[in-house]
Amino acid sequence: YTVEVIEQCKAGMERLYTCRDNLDFAIEKAGEGADPEFAAATPVIHFSTLEEQMTWEVFAVIYTNTSFSYIDAEPEGGAQALAQAAMEKSIYDYGVTVGEEDKILTLSTCSVRDNPQDRSQRFVVMARLLPADAEVPQKATVTPRTPE
Repeated sequence: YTVEVIEQCKAGMERLYTCRDNLDFAIEKAGEGADPEFAAATPVIHFSTLEEQMTWEVFAVIYTNTSFSYIDAEPEGGAQALAQAAMEKSIYDYGVTVGEEDKILTLSTCSVRDNPQDRSQRFVVMARLLPADAEVPQKATVTPRTPE
């Protein structure tokens, strides 16, 4: 599945590079100030390719560094273990359950929140793919938490 999405995205790569700065800003803005109201009001990510429109339910918002291996295509312990590790690091508890068969979307950008000189910092949003016939949540119940 990941290969299919990558191939579909290659077709729009010029457009992607044009939008990259805006995307980085939007991703960082989503976590700026640890705003639980914003998190509750934006529980899903809509992602479209040339062939498919997908809705992803957010389950983790993380400030981390590159030592956390959140981009591994085949993580040790599987996707569910990766999701659990991400939820433990998340600044919010979304109350979302991620199963073994769920597909995970990871959006990541550089962050300088904790140390402007540290280029290994990242702001990460992770979400699970909702089935096409699922009811799309309009609002989430989020609880701010202290990441482990």
